Amino acid sequence: MFKEEVWALEPERIETFFLHHREVHATADGYRFRDCRITVTVLPPRRIAGLALPQTRVIFEGSDDSALLIYRQFQLRFLSAGG
Repeated sequence: MFKEEVWALEPERIETFFLHHREVHATADGYRFRDCRITVTVLPPRRIAGLALPQTRVIFEGSDDSALLIYRQFQLRFLSAGG
């Protein structure tokens, strides 16, 4: 599975999520959950009507089982307003 999305979240919030997950380990190029590699890239803010919204690209790459499991957990954490 390969899943790439851009989230309007500060990279620190994403980092906190992964670092506090028991099964996620930091690596030199991101994070690892089982056999899923997770890459986080900070993008320039998106400017809308004078507001600067953070933009962070998150890529999940790995077997369908592992990647889908951690992606769903990530999505549930941040999909709701204020997550």
